Amino acid sequence: MSNKKEINQFIKDKIKQNIPKAQIQTELSSKYEAKEYEKILKDFPEPELKERYKVLNGLLITFIVIITLIKVLSIFSLGAEFGAIGVSAFLAIGLFINVAIIIYLLSYRASAYLLAFTFTVLSISKVFEGGDIVFSSGSLLVIGIYLLNILGVLSILILSIILFKKVHPDYKLFSK
Repeated sequence: MSNKKEINQFIKDKIKQNIPKAQIQTELSSKYEAKEYEKILKDFPEPELKERYKVLNGLLITFIVIITLIKVLSIFSLGAEFGAIGVSAFLAIGLFINVAIIIYLLSYRASAYLLAFTFTVLSISKVFEGGDIVFSSGSLLVIGIYLLNILGVLSILILSIILFKKVHPDYKLFSK
């Protein structure tokens, strides 16, 4: 087993026990060089911050679940064009990314918030695409789902930034 996996598991276990990061760092420094564990430790939150932002993190996960369900519905609507194999491929890819982000968010990792933000930014143009068609359809259900999708995407963007900054106040994006 590599040191990275070992260190990662050690930190996860200690974080679950609500041990402060300073104490974890002290324990790690007796076994490993700082360069081996610093980046990994930085990705985990302090236990009290994890508890303090539990509700907001749950809200972020809820919005990602809603967007995932909307994505699944839209993929099924493409079934006639791409067939069962195409729908299965789209579902596998679309669900894998969202489920992986949700699982990662449950551990409050800094990289989870960055992934949620990045994938949302990358998909934002798709969200607003076709708005004129949606509103001209006259269907309140379609318009409602479209507006819910926009609300969800904007909420994910805002919450992922806020939580990243609040849960990981010492994390520097562009540091060495």
